[in-house]
Amino acid sequence: MLAAIGYSFLGAAGGGLSLIFWPRHLLHNPVLRYGNLLLTPVAVGVCMAWMGARRARRGTELVRIDHFGYAYLFALMFALARFADML
Repeated sequence: MLAAIGYSFLGAAGGGLSLIFWPRHLLHNPVLRYGNLLLTPVAVGVCMAWMGARRARRGTELVRIDHFGYAYLFALMFALARFADML
């Protein structure tokens, strides 16, 4: 549970910090922004789980973000921080 809270905080902090460097959104259509909010965390979670599976096959030690749930949570909080700026 503590790791999930940590990844949530890091994702939100990363999203907030990204607004300093990229304050303008790439997607201007609100429908696309909602789609990005829903689909991007899933895509990040799948990619990180795939990378974690590759690392496990090679015998490399896994970290928590190599699992879908933690990567999804991190990306969701990152996206929410950027999305909240739009409101």
